[in-house]
Amino acid sequence: MTYNLRPLVSFTEKARAAGKVPTTSLLTFGPLKVAEVDPEVVAMLRVQPTERLWELDRLRSIDGITMILENRFVVESLCPYLTRAQVQGSLYQTWTESYGLAIAGADEVVRAVLLTNEEAGHLQVPARSPGLEVVAVGFLDGERPLWWEHTLDRADQYEFQSRLGPIRSVSPFRGQPRQHREGTDDAA
Repeated sequence: MTYNLRPLVSFTEKARAAGKVPTTSLLTFGPLKVAEVDPEVVAMLRVQPTERLWELDRLRSIDGITMILENRFVVESLCPYLTRAQVQGSLYQTWTESYGLAIAGADEVVRAVLLTNEEAGHLQVPARSPGLEVVAVGFLDGERPLWWEHTLDRADQYEFQSRLGPIRSVSPFRGQPRQHREGTDDAA
């Protein structure tokens, strides 16, 4: 799969546009109380302690090749009647068409990692294979967070494209130093 890094694109739509057959295997789906979710995720989603989040874990495949292991939390109040059938397809399509939500974009961090035994097993690659870890928060118009996600993509199946703009003066460093992930021996 080739991805342009600038627009937010549906995995399902991108695969179909390439003449491929996308499938989704749902590993986990259901509501959780905010207290059951990592406080850092809760803070990024800016939800109240009384709210709930949908949790979903999915395996995304193209033409039978597992490509992505995804863990996602979605603000339940913004799509209260989310169904298993909806989360097995394009969430972007569900959010825009079924709930009338205007998705403004997402803030993403992408980094190279070595997959743990469990992650590699899900993605059907050898342990310690290279992967691409994506952590993102998706926003609606008005900067209201809708979802937080942690995905692991098979590095051997992706190519990213980006068109760089004109040369500009250097701005201060905006990223964060990469921290060692639990369950791995080395940084990738």
